[in-house]
Amino acid sequence: MDIVATTKGDRRGPKFQARRQQLAQAALVTLAELGYARTSLREIAHNSEFSHGVVHYYFSDKADLITECVASFRELSTDAYADILAEPMTAEQFRAAVVERVSERVSTGWPYHRIWYDLRTQSMFDDALRDDVQSLFSMFYDTTWKIVSRYAELAGTKPAVGPELSYSMSDGLVQRAVSRYIHGDTEAIPALRRGANSLFDIIVPLNDHS
Repeated sequence: MDIVATTKGDRRGPKFQARRQQLAQAALVTLAELGYARTSLREIAHNSEFSHGVVHYYFSDKADLITECVASFRELSTDAYADILAEPMTAEQFRAAVVERVSERVSTGWPYHRIWYDLRTQSMFDDALRDDVQSLFSMFYDTTWKIVSRYAELAGTKPAVGPELSYSMSDGLVQRAVSRYIHGDTEAIPALRRGANSLFDIIVPLNDHS
């Protein structure tokens, strides 16, 4: 694929940004398959319809591409629970809907979870990743607390633990489920559902779930 000559202004225009987003979507597939350490601009080009020259034209280096990938990943994840949080329902209905959504996101979206766990580990060693990873962490952290707060509100009670512990326990449960699912454990999703229900009991204890 030939690179069409553009002016300096075009390189920051909407068409340029749209192509960056398109390339970032393709890169997410490669990242999920190979992981951050093994992914290069050349490898991304090899696994997409674009040439290495085109990829390098739109991204100055790997860090630049990862930043755009994180933006795409964030867009995919931002509204993951928005409909559940907004819909009128009872506490039990809300709880069941969240457990089902978590299970669905692991069983169908595990590649994206794997990218997240990989990037946040790599960010401990690579300063270029830290701001991007922190932006994702903040989003997941806030979403978890919104879910906890909404459930407590619907149940007419208060959470027994704060946002830090709520997120840590939830994240650990999901990470374990993703690992089991990737390795072909058929009990991964049933165990995740049981664990998620148990977490609701721990984080927002109720006298009666009936």
